[in-house]
Amino acid sequence: MIREAKEKRAPEAVFRQVVRERRRHFPGRFLRHRADLSDMPAPPIAKRQGRTSVKNILFVCSQNRLRSPTAEQVFSQRADLEVASAGTNHDADTPLTAELVAWADILFVMERTHRAKVQKRFRAALNGKRIICLDIPDDHDFMDPTLIRLLEAKLARHLPPSPA
Repeated sequence: MIREAKEKRAPEAVFRQVVRERRRHFPGRFLRHRADLSDMPAPPIAKRQGRTSVKNILFVCSQNRLRSPTAEQVFSQRADLEVASAGTNHDADTPLTAELVAWADILFVMERTHRAKVQKRFRAALNGKRIICLDIPDDHDFMDPTLIRLLEAKLARHLPPSPA
């Protein structure tokens, strides 16, 4: 019964819950940004669906500790994107769920193994969504300037220019 109730939750509610858990477990690690304002009431879903220019972006790595949280922080400043991050491993800080996959319009994975895991575990939730592999190895620290430049360069091909 409880599991069925969790599965029926809206992706926005799941996203807000993930953000709240992150802020509780990692105080000071995550900057406060537009997608992190989980204590504010969310606008009605109908209003959100009317904004076709906003894209939901999900960044995926193994543990959700270094690469994908960095990408989430870097791109959270853009007004045209809602961003989240998750890890493919079961012991990741934020494990990847079907709800997060369903929420995302585009998934950016850091390695080919991540794409294979996502495709295998969440085939039904993907429903034809784009999975883009960035080929970024796991040898960068959280918010490493080299990693930030690499993410910005690789995502420039896939995302529209930031609105002014």
